[in-house]
Amino acid sequence: MTRARAWGCRPALLALVTLALLGWGGTSAQRLSVSFGFGEAHPAPELVGRAASATLNAGVSGWRVARSDVDGWLMAELVAAPNGAGDDLGLAGRFGAGTAWRHATTFGPLGNVLFEGGVSGSGGAGEGSELLARGWLGARGTVANVALRLAAEAGNAAPQQVEPGRPPPPDAGAREALRELDALRARELTPTGSWDGGLRLAATYRPERELTLDLGAAGRLVEGDLHLAARLSSRRARVAPEVDGWLGLDASTYRGRRELAVGVGLFHVPRRAPSSWLRVWLGSGSAGVLPGVEASGAHRWGPADLSVQASWRPWLAPSAWRTELGVDHAWAGARVHWSLSATGEARGSSLWRLTFRWERDL
Repeated sequence: MTRARAWGCRPALLALVTLALLGWGGTSAQRLSVSFGFGEAHPAPELVGRAASATLNAGVSGWRVARSDVDGWLMAELVAAPNGAGDDLGLAGRFGAGTAWRHATTFGPLGNVLFEGGVSGSGGAGEGSELLARGWLGARGTVANVALRLAAEAGNAAPQQVEPGRPPPPDAGAREALRELDALRARELTPTGSWDGGLRLAATYRPERELTLDLGAAGRLVEGDLHLAARLSSRRARVAPEVDGWLGLDASTYRGRRELAVGVGLFHVPRRAPSSWLRVWLGSGSAGVLPGVEASGAHRWGPADLSVQASWRPWLAPSAWRTELGVDHAWAGARVHWSLSATGEARGSSLWRLTFRWERDL
């Protein structure tokens, strides 16, 4: 389901208050973050009306509770969307909360193992709408010289609908394969409220000092259909001064559709400056065999870091594109991040969003 379509859903009464699980008896918070975003959805020509939203998120990460690290976040969203026929706008609100935790321990022959999990939900006030929720539970450890990450998850909405305020998860690299399933669910307009469940697995292996192999795989069962996605990549350090080489293979299947892509890329990794990278793809999907590109560039300009990111993968769908411009700088003992992004949505729609995020260690 697209984010623009989700805005048209009638809000529901929030029935999940997960922050109560935090047990605010911890000793000290590590980081506090607050963000505000404003977005506007531009529909395709055959669709009618625009939707605008304002979102406020607040979160705490690294809270120490009973030898575990706990994150918590709150989300509130106000949406203005066309209300039936005519030019009248209707207002709707959604509210959400979530928590994630990490606990390190020693577990038999695996040695140090990190167990982690989380739950989040959102809802609003309105007749006939429903609570959206998602939860996950996983573990990370090392077997021989292979780093493994395994997690199970379930929910009735795409993760971006219920986790907008979540701090960056520690397994963010392992979740890259999930991006395909999340985007596919959005483009296929899977109804919100349809429950899914699945597993994700990631493995990192370094056969030699300058070569790293990564595997990320995810599977979900949605409305009786099994959806799979995987990414296999290798990265070799110092193929040239301050340059790493990268090779990747992506594969996914969703409701009988199969998509495959191969990519090659370069990472620029200067010692005292932000890194940048470029990936060029050739993919095969429902739209045929088409090239694509993903890039991320960064430049340090005085006290600020400027970044530009872009992604275009048309073999997945004409709407599989995204661009973002960001500025990161210090301000009054905190870090501030500004970003302006544009994302392709299903049916030719697009979503523009301006975001401000403030973070401070406590």
